[in-house]
Amino acid sequence: MVSVPPQVRLISFVALFAFFQSASAIQQLLAFDKISEGAYRHESIPTAIDVITRLGNGQIVLNTTSADVTVANDKQKWNTTVSDDDSLWEDPNYLSQFDAIAFVMTADKDDGSTTLLSPQAKVNFAKYIQNGGGFIGFHVACGCLYDTPFYGRLVGAYFDYHPEIQPVGIKALTNNNPSTSKFPASFQINEEVYHYRTDPRLLPSAPIVLLSNSTVFNDPQAANRTRSDGPPPRPLAWVRSGNLLDAPSTPLGQGMDDPEYGPKYSGGPGRMFYTSLGHLNETWQQIPMQAHVAGGISWVMASPTCRSRKGDSPLKEQSSPSDVPNSAIRSRRYHSKR
Repeated sequence: MVSVPPQVRLISFVALFAFFQSASAIQQLLAFDKISEGAYRHESIPTAIDVITRLGNGQIVLNTTSADVTVANDKQKWNTTVSDDDSLWEDPNYLSQFDAIAFVMTADKDDGSTTLLSPQAKVNFAKYIQNGGGFIGFHVACGCLYDTPFYGRLVGAYFDYHPEIQPVGIKALTNNNPSTSKFPASFQINEEVYHYRTDPRLLPSAPIVLLSNSTVFNDPQAANRTRSDGPPPRPLAWVRSGNLLDAPSTPLGQGMDDPEYGPKYSGGPGRMFYTSLGHLNETWQQIPMQAHVAGGISWVMASPTCRSRKGDSPLKEQSSPSDVPNSAIRSRRYHSKR
């Protein structure tokens, strides 16, 4: 029998440990796509889920001409678990398996008569953010949980209205974030230009506004508005880092302030990314949008507060690009209602 020197056994063990550590390091994204009964369901949700999933598993390959160097490769960047089952959030351990949660065009009724999450689910969601979890919102993600002030502050502002969908130019206001580092000078799309009930720039953790409109658009309701989302440039996408749930010292109104009696939430050391783009299927299929989305997600997940970067033990099912040929899958461990 051949004797293996102790130092060789040690090297082999270290290499094996590094291999398994690397295999488990793929980050985990929850794509939450619930729509409350009676709320508007966007037809582009399946396309958005598909694009987010394939950007994560490396099936959509972006190049360095159109996308940030951090996402312009065919490597697997994250696994996507898709669910619309809010009851799972009532388990205090469910959300902790994810590095970030993406609200993919989630919606409640505009009058606030519906709410996506139960009271316990909201508590667990707030704790997840307070523990460093990341948040990503797409399009009408600002149009839900109107009865939950900490969520309004997390996403940045609540939806007010939009003029009719029309051609509009979108420009980047900064190239210092992966989501816009290679954004074209003017991205021409058909889009709903969102107005918000408050100005996200008034939050204690003020956002870096990523996108605004580069062309004028028809907005007949603007003259009669009673709410204000601030001066130009119009915020159409933004990122924030740290203090994600903090309330400003001066009340904002419009559902953004904590109630006098009831739970009050603050903190949230992680990162968030929100973009109002994405109403149409065709937008999600364009490279500038895909680069914008991939860069935003990767920036949020690069936070040292994320589960995988803190070294927390993951609870997940691994999947490879071959496991997800063309569309997102729903978690087998956590059964979705849909």
